[in-house]
Amino acid sequence: MRGNTRRYPGLLTGLVLLLLAAALAACLSPGEKTLALGDSLAYKGDYSRAIAAYEAALEKLPGEAYYRRVHARKRAGEIAYLFLAEYRRALRHFRALAELDDGENGFAARGAIAEIVRYKFGDLRQAIVEYQQLLQAYPEHPEASRYLLEIARCYAQLGDTRQARVEARLLQQRYPESPHAPEVALLVADGLALEGDLEQAITEYEKFLENYRDHSLVPAAAFELATCYEESGRPELAHRRLTQIASQLKDPQAVQLKIERLRARMRQSGH
Repeated sequence: MRGNTRRYPGLLTGLVLLLLAAALAACLSPGEKTLALGDSLAYKGDYSRAIAAYEAALEKLPGEAYYRRVHARKRAGEIAYLFLAEYRRALRHFRALAELDDGENGFAARGAIAEIVRYKFGDLRQAIVEYQQLLQAYPEHPEASRYLLEIARCYAQLGDTRQARVEARLLQQRYPESPHAPEVALLVADGLALEGDLEQAITEYEKFLENYRDHSLVPAAAFELATCYEESGRPELAHRRLTQIASQLKDPQAVQLKIERLRARMRQSGH
């Protein structure tokens, strides 16, 4: 044996590692072994058996095994949501994780809950409740402003543009340095336009274009501003805004038709 290890030095290393692995496995509790099995099955892509192993581990792990329980809940929720499309099962795990952890894992779990409720079940009002609970639990989180924006968007989708603007204004006040400030400003302007307050909408769109000149939403804002000008009887201002951004819009042919219509109106009014 000694001669073999000298001749094959890797053999001894392999045997030592094998013995260490066996010793480590012998020290693991039943819950830890089942958790390790879940990790192994998930790595192989066997998600149905992996989530079953994680759920079995949760039954076996003691309450004081905090980090292992967090890991099992997180992985079970992710697998149910992302790989098995079992959304109610995912919600069960994410809600348990949110109760278990008040750090980043809990924050991510609450975000996933709201996302599932909103996009998979189509329940915008319950999604608003979930977003609000997230913000109550994590008001100072760096990503908090994003979820306040999502609340405003949910209200806009529900047709409640007034409340959408209230939430958007709240975001502007609470998180003035938010990276989502341009989206919020445009949401406010869009809401005013939908409510028929064209003059105030024009003010907000112009403010947006002044403050965020290089933002990717500039073409959309300029198009909506042009629409407000057209609807308020100022075709020449609408024409000027449209011609400035016509090449940047997704449907240049439709924009060109609108420009021609505006030119016809301008000719009729003597401009």
